[in-house]
Amino acid sequence: MDYILTDHAHKRCIKRKIQLVWIENALEDPAHHVIYDEGTNPIVVVTAYFDNHRTIP
Repeated sequence: MDYILTDHAHKRCIKRKIQLVWIENALEDPAHHVIYDEGTNPIVVVTAYFDNHRTIP
């Protein structure tokens, strides 16, 4: 799946120690708290954060 991280999202991933593979897994299964615009190609990821209700993969 093609996607683009905004500069903001990239900085948040670094700050929050979020691995890109976790972003990719979440985009493949968006029922798990990922919000994105299906109308863009590639998908644009605006930010990233941990959901307090799930454990880190």
